[in-house]
Amino acid sequence: MTQIPHSYKVEAVVLRRSRVGEADLRLTLFTPTVGKVHAVARSAAKPGSKTGGHLDLLTRCSLLLAQPRYGGMDVVAQAHTIHSFLPLRQSLEGIGQGLYMAELVDRFLPERLEQPQVYYLMLHALHRLAQGDSESAVRHFEVQILVALGYSPELYHCLGCQADMERLPGFFSPARGGLVCPRCGSQEAVTRALSAPGVQALRRLAGADLGAVPKLSPEVCDELRGLLRSYITYLLERDVASAQFLDSIRRVPAEPSSGKLRTWP
Repeated sequence: MTQIPHSYKVEAVVLRRSRVGEADLRLTLFTPTVGKVHAVARSAAKPGSKTGGHLDLLTRCSLLLAQPRYGGMDVVAQAHTIHSFLPLRQSLEGIGQGLYMAELVDRFLPERLEQPQVYYLMLHALHRLAQGDSESAVRHFEVQILVALGYSPELYHCLGCQADMERLPGFFSPARGGLVCPRCGSQEAVTRALSAPGVQALRRLAGADLGAVPKLSPEVCDELRGLLRSYITYLLERDVASAQFLDSIRRVPAEPSSGKLRTWP
């Protein structure tokens, strides 16, 4: 009697996709129930495929996945779009911000580790991006994924001498993972000056829930973008490729996108 491979239904956001051979797609999927999963979609890259259109990058989709009998990647048996987040695809910056968040999830999370908090955090951030609130949404996502994964920055006491940082000017040490006072900061190899509005914004972002993302000024967003990038780069021991992509598109005039996301930048 032939044994039928185990299959299961799941919803997912497509984090990565690449072509394998002439017709197949290799996917990295992020699910709320089984975490990050690698899968292959057979013949999905063929023109006119009924499956491939539901597996664009950053698409939230409903899937039926089959586990091969002898191991290997799961196979996409069925796919249907739940939400395409189409408005965020109308600009290169919107696309870049979405791919940046997808890369953070991919880099930070091991395979098949359930992280529903991060999954719904990402969905909320994608909705905010689609509504045009890109910078505040991405800064909130950065801080909240760090909090969820145990890398919450210390924002109230100096990590060198434990001094109360409520009134002192702040410096941020990526190596220590939070604020240091001027005296301790002078002994660190790398620190970033942090303004009082920047400190307050970080505290608000760390404490905000999904429905109360604080609106940040452009100046504070710029300050926190550099600070959080240095901290994330330290944790991952490498720069984030899509952050470099965002750097490049910020230097050129915005142009409309085709709405299709087929490759990783």
